[in-house]
Amino acid sequence: MNTLQEAFDQRGYVVVDDIFTNDEVAHFVAEIDRAGGGRTTKWTVNDGVVQKEAFWDLVTHQRLLRVVRELFGDQTVKFCQHNDLQFGSSSFAWHRDSINRVYDPELPDWREDDAPYQLVRCGVYLQPESSGFTFGVVPGSHKPSGCLDRKTFDDNEKYLSILASLKSKAGGRDVLEERAEWIRTRPGAVVFFDPRLIHTGGSFDGRKYSLFVAYGVDNRHFREHYAYYRHMRYDLQYRDIPKGLKTRLKAEDLYVDELPYVEKLPGAFVPNKALAMAFRLFNNDG
Repeated sequence: MNTLQEAFDQRGYVVVDDIFTNDEVAHFVAEIDRAGGGRTTKWTVNDGVVQKEAFWDLVTHQRLLRVVRELFGDQTVKFCQHNDLQFGSSSFAWHRDSINRVYDPELPDWREDDAPYQLVRCGVYLQPESSGFTFGVVPGSHKPSGCLDRKTFDDNEKYLSILASLKSKAGGRDVLEERAEWIRTRPGAVVFFDPRLIHTGGSFDGRKYSLFVAYGVDNRHFREHYAYYRHMRYDLQYRDIPKGLKTRLKAEDLYVDELPYVEKLPGAFVPNKALAMAFRLFNNDG
């Protein structure tokens, strides 16, 4: 494909090297260690990039923003408060990061008749390649009109469950693993992916450092996604954007005014208490 925009549209993700310099990588690694307060077991700080000033340079990073804008044809993009810091964490099941986690053409994430879905998650991995970590993605699983034929797209959905993932880890066949592309991440590179893309993290050796931020074109999908993480995902405990970061976002034309509180979106994935506890078990040291 000729452009990043075409590849992102068809495959649901692109990888771009050298977004961050070696010095910037070292700075973020040191700040994640500082945020962890010396902990050596795995942990996640949801909304951590927003709430910790040491990471604000990432939010307004010009090389990162140039790629984001290219993905959407140089349209005006805004910062979407969907972010986290991770140390040693790697997802234990295939999943999507969107509001509607399983395909249904009647649900908001999958309807584009009134507005195109123009959101991107930026996965920043900082550990060396020698860790062996790979990020698994199922190309084309972000929409039926991507690079997959419709039968394969529909077939993927039945394997997209925590139960199916746990069975595969117990020795069963993992069809999504066989269909996935496994990205060996490099420090300084960024994986840009559509939140609807099916993905997971792989195993690794040593220490693993990652940051996630999100952006999009301000339309219905952006506002629903923003509201979902800011208000509906009570388990993640998102907070107001600090005043200092608001000032920086406004200066870069990235800021969207605080959106009204929402209690419900059709078909939204909201974990029950048991599932929220499982997430904490796999992603935090408790």
